[in-house]
Amino acid sequence: MQRLRDALIGYKAFWQEEPLGRMYSVASFIDDLGVAASLWASQLIMTRIYATQDARAQVMTPMIVCLILGTVLGGPLADSLSRNKALLPRRRWGVVLVVRALETIALGYLAWQISRGALTVKTVIPYAIVSGLLKALVRPTRQALEADILAVREWVSIGVAGKDLAVKVHLAPSMSLRELSGTVAGIAGLAAGGMLLSIVGDRLWILFAFDILTNVVFIVLVFRFCRPAEYCENEFRASSILRWRDVSSLISPRMMVAAGLGLLVGMVNEAYDGKMILMHVLHVRDEMIRLSELGWQVASISAILLLSYFGSADQVFSKAFPLLVALDGVVIVLAGIAAASGLPLAFAGVLWIDRFVTVLALYVPILVILDGTAVEKRGTALAAYTLCTLFGSLGAQQGAARLTRSFSVPQMMLGIGAFQAGIALAVLPVYNSIAASRRAESA
Repeated sequence: MQRLRDALIGYKAFWQEEPLGRMYSVASFIDDLGVAASLWASQLIMTRIYATQDARAQVMTPMIVCLILGTVLGGPLADSLSRNKALLPRRRWGVVLVVRALETIALGYLAWQISRGALTVKTVIPYAIVSGLLKALVRPTRQALEADILAVREWVSIGVAGKDLAVKVHLAPSMSLRELSGTVAGIAGLAAGGMLLSIVGDRLWILFAFDILTNVVFIVLVFRFCRPAEYCENEFRASSILRWRDVSSLISPRMMVAAGLGLLVGMVNEAYDGKMILMHVLHVRDEMIRLSELGWQVASISAILLLSYFGSADQVFSKAFPLLVALDGVVIVLAGIAAASGLPLAFAGVLWIDRFVTVLALYVPILVILDGTAVEKRGTALAAYTLCTLFGSLGAQQGAARLTRSFSVPQMMLGIGAFQAGIALAVLPVYNSIAASRRAESA
């Protein structure tokens, strides 16, 4: 209970002490409402289009290639917008606004295609390419900006004489609050999905038009209320910014393990789609798919609340993270068994645990990177991690498409689940060594 109270106090402190972060969270929540309105419609459309793993790969492969290209460009973009490091937050703010406007135009194209009733794999690919490229291009900049706008810092010694690292005090609460609001909005959208579809009928483009409207509101609010001040944000208590190699010895070991496990979980998760399996392997009705996704969104909320409960990446990382990843591998094996046995309820139930661990594993590395990276290196560090995950996703997509030509989808899940569990257990001794070293340094 004490940790829960601490988490609530952390949320309250963030809300009171971070005016820019507070308004950014409000803008994000409004944007999430638009996503929620179109969520079930888009998932239903895509699930029907992705009748096979090959059809899914036709869309996802070019999208992932564009994500890789955007990430390669996005990291340097986030960190080279200004030679003056004090101006980086404002430059990042401008890029986020411009790219979000372009994303809104791309979403308008998708809504137009839906209104024409011409949505197929071929017509989705242009949107997937443009949307994937823009999202990847701006992701490092956006994530860096979300840390930049936080004002409250505390100084942490990094073992270099006369130089301390500034850590954002409210980083974990601010990130978890935004993710929590997005997930809650998503659950609301799924819960009301049937009602919304009955209201609009076949005019699904109306829901996407509302999504476009909330995008515009997000742009206006961030432009008006979230503009970073032009001030010298020296992230280090020193006359000059430290080089990356000065802090790499501190964060590199735990970053490698956290990012490696996050990459593993992301790759395995990319190899299958629970909704596609429910519809095309287990042949359930649309309503069953909606309720299953609703339950999986609850799992996402649980993982996000866990991040808030522990309060920081260090405390999450210090727990038995590899064992959780190994448990997730076992869960995927059980999901494969349930699918092979024709048990949709059991399949959806065990994937609840899978979604929980997946969300946790994907956000811990980001927190680790943001916690220990200087302002002028955040974009590059985040892009490097994202690039690794994208290459992994690309390989997973192609590998899964080939595996399902020789094996059934449930058989594939048995194999990849066992693979994930084995790798996570193999990493456990390395993790224990790093965790022991961190505890010794803290003592």
